[in-house]
Amino acid sequence: MLNRLELLRGGRVALLMTSLAEQEAAPVYDPSEGLADFLTRVDDVDVICLLVERDGGEIKGSLRTASPRLQMKQIACRLGGGGHDSRAGFSLFGLSMAAARVKVLAEIDAYLAGAAGQDSR
Repeated sequence: MLNRLELLRGGRVALLMTSLAEQEAAPVYDPSEGLADFLTRVDDVDVICLLVERDGGEIKGSLRTASPRLQMKQIACRLGGGGHDSRAGFSLFGLSMAAARVKVLAEIDAYLAGAAGQDSR
């Protein structure tokens, strides 16, 4: 599964997606449990995002950061979820994995652009 980890936005964002079919093919563990936390160890990544397809049209998202200056709960809230500064989550319904990817990355981009603007003050 880690071979599909995408480093995006100049390496600032790490994204990993897993579909129902992939989970059924290798039903070893729940991919959302602990994996997002593990990925915070990737050097120089500000935002870690894990998207997991669930039954019933749900896509569960987990956001993590090791940076004390970023707040994942702000991104998650914009996606209908919540959480804490360093760890947050959300659920999306009625979207394909591709559409969820676009939506989530747009929110991450908007947040990082705002955070960069605050850093330059």
